[in-house]
Amino acid sequence: MADKNEGYCSTSVPHIIRLLMLQVCFKFIYAASFLLLQTYYCFKFTLLRTYFCCKFILRKLCFCFMSILLQAYYCFKFIFASILFCFKFIFASNSFCFKFILLQIYYCFILIFASILACFKIIYQV
Repeated sequence: MADKNEGYCSTSVPHIIRLLMLQVCFKFIYAASFLLLQTYYCFKFTLLRTYFCCKFILRKLCFCFMSILLQAYYCFKFIFASILFCFKFIFASNSFCFKFILLQIYYCFILIFASILACFKIIYQV
């Protein structure tokens, strides 16, 4: 006669081996899913970090170049005003006027160059 509990709680060796293999299989699946989840979050974190880093650098670059352009604009506007001022007094000493304009241009380019160097220093401090 067959035991009525035979299908539910068998103590036979093949049944125990199947249970152990099933337990190992579930542990392997759990470990693999944990590793995949860790990899996913690490990748997601790296992408977000890269995105915010690039956004920050681009914002710095944009700010720097806008600052340089603004300085160049005001410099050339000042040079143009100096030239107009010199042409108003054309009958005055021409060499003084020419030296004045050259001096303005020289200081303008030094100012723009200093701004560019300051911007590169700011950009590479990330």
